[in-house]
Amino acid sequence: MLINNSLRMEIGKLLRKVRENYGLSQTEVAKRIGLSAKTRHAYISRLESVK
Repeated sequence: MLINNSLRMEIGKLLRKVRENYGLSQTEVAKRIGLSAKTRHAYISRLESVK
């Protein structure tokens, strides 16, 4: 399924807003959703910074 860039940007903004409201780091969010240690921070960072 293809997701257009504006939808990706909105998802990233929402993710960042929710994460910050709960006081969580990108690494903590990634760990909670079950990402491996190697990909945790990079994956969440990439989601939040789609341009």
